[in-house]
Amino acid sequence: MSKKTLTTPSKYGSIFSVGNASAIKPANGLQVSGNAVFRGKVIVEGVDLMEALAKIEKRLGILRTNSELEQQFQELKDLGDKYRELEKEFSEKWECWNVLRQPNNDDAA
Repeated sequence: MSKKTLTTPSKYGSIFSVGNASAIKPANGLQVSGNAVFRGKVIVEGVDLMEALAKIEKRLGILRTNSELEQQFQELKDLGDKYRELEKEFSEKWECWNVLRQPNNDDAA
């Protein structure tokens, strides 16, 4: 089965289809109002957004818990709860530390 491309001009841009897929290529870029669902990769200037997010989350140590598994396994839920509790505590301590590290502007007067 050969894949054919059909492009038709439109006042909004070009409508094209390849095989069973079709899309609209707007004349002035893609504009979305409201929610959008993407099937497949989203690439912006050569960067896969999901890959970039995964690397950022890994580097920052962002934990994505699995609530479905936490409902099934109490030990996992307990560990998740403990993690969230410690994360809150350390975030508060870090915020306090940042306040203490700021230079005291009252001494300058």
